[in-house]
Amino acid sequence: MNNVKRSPLPALLVAAVAATATARAATLSGSAATDLNLETVAEGLAEPMDVAVLPDGRLVIIQREGAVAIGMPGATIETQIDTVRDNDVFGEQGLLGVVADPNFATNHYLYFFASVDAVEANRHKIIRYVLDDDNALSAPTVIVESGLAAEADGNHNGGGMIIDGEFLYISLGDTGHNMNPITNRKAQCLNMTGGKILRVNLADGSAPADNPLAAVAMATGCDAWNADFVMTAPDPRVYAWGLRNPFRFWLDPETKKLWIGDVGFESADEISIGDSGTNFGWPFVEGAVDHDLTFEPANGCQGVTPARDCTPPVHSFRMAPRNAIIGGLILDICGWPDAWKSRYLFGDHGPPPGEPSAWTLEVDGTREALVSTAETEFGQFDGPVSFRVGPDHALYVVEHTGLAVQKITPKQATGEVCDAPMGGAGGTGGSGGAAGGAAGSAGTPAGGSGGAAVGGGGSGGAAGSAMTGAGGTGNPATPAGATSADEGGCGCRAARSTNVPAVVIFLAGALGLFWGRRRERRELN
Repeated sequence: MNNVKRSPLPALLVAAVAATATARAATLSGSAATDLNLETVAEGLAEPMDVAVLPDGRLVIIQREGAVAIGMPGATIETQIDTVRDNDVFGEQGLLGVVADPNFATNHYLYFFASVDAVEANRHKIIRYVLDDDNALSAPTVIVESGLAAEADGNHNGGGMIIDGEFLYISLGDTGHNMNPITNRKAQCLNMTGGKILRVNLADGSAPADNPLAAVAMATGCDAWNADFVMTAPDPRVYAWGLRNPFRFWLDPETKKLWIGDVGFESADEISIGDSGTNFGWPFVEGAVDHDLTFEPANGCQGVTPARDCTPPVHSFRMAPRNAIIGGLILDICGWPDAWKSRYLFGDHGPPPGEPSAWTLEVDGTREALVSTAETEFGQFDGPVSFRVGPDHALYVVEHTGLAVQKITPKQATGEVCDAPMGGAGGTGGSGGAAGGAAGSAGTPAGGSGGAAVGGGGSGGAAGSAMTGAGGTGNPATPAGATSADEGGCGCRAARSTNVPAVVIFLAGALGLFWGRRRERRELN
């Protein structure tokens, strides 16, 4: 096992807390421990849920009850918390996802998935903020405002977001109602957003004209989660359906296929692959189990309009002793060893202590199927809830119950040429590498280029611009920095840990929601 390297961090108290929890140290296993470095870059957080890595090296870490931690590692920054909703939030509601705009270096946009509306029919919002030069969040604009429903005490809210070009993909769960026999049919009601992946225009949240239901006049729908199916106008934002709780998912930038971690009910958690118009079958089927529901059409998914076959998962497994699947991504990351580039990484939120919580699966050459379902242990993390790749070509793992964020990089440089990240400094090249570029000019997001391909990128160069702050340290495992799409990777039946004193290296930012006082370890289905 590979012991985690802990960074020396200054203490910044961002919240009052009740007690102390003991977190287990993150470790890597097997070939991961041999090939990769593991470093803690944030700790002492309060229910962290997701992270966006900015081009200049800053991290934006959201915490479920509303605090947003922003800053460079090692920086001590002023605390700022606003309250945007006074209502308690139950179950799995709260601040659930964050993603940076692909053009963040010029527009400074961040997008948040937040439960902020007291009206159940419009509970969830996608809110865009501008990250100011002083690390404050300002100019909130609601991009997706209506129709993202969740009951006051509901769960299965989703919360994943991926940006691909001009489009934003959003995952939404079926909002619970965990009864046996199953009665919740939202995932097949195409006038509702629950149990779906949505695809909207990033600029304004509208439905793209090429969405699968955009030109469909009438489709299968329902008036309530347990009401009979009826024909009605569909929601044109729906991109894929038939999911229970696709808490974390990923869009392959090469194939444009969705890789979804869907949290199961009693039979199986699933890894599913699909795209526009795919019906993944819930609640009619779960893994290999056909529930044979009384309200199910005679032809199953083919009986839903528009008709589709039920698309089975590429991998499924019984939940126990696992807790809730966390969808990940293919580790085809610039500067990483070739052996990792065909591996799909996924996790589980809460296996028993001492058991692994992250694994890889070998992906075939099409990147649309698995070579086999044989899992390879990747490591142990304390309640992982998000896997993201930053523009520095590092993998970041958010530990919900470990109250930390881990950073994973290769130990050895591969010689692969990677683009330099915007806004940071160019690093000095490693052995045989050329000198990095100069810092970006004042107010200019772009920094210099990183070291050349030969050898690893060395130490960071001069500071970045006044707008972006300090230049980053060159990644010792990659020849230069890089730009990369923010890639995502719980049904979170998981419970909230008792918070330790919140010692972090970032700003507790301006989207405080102060919600939710308890978190169950696992929802009872």
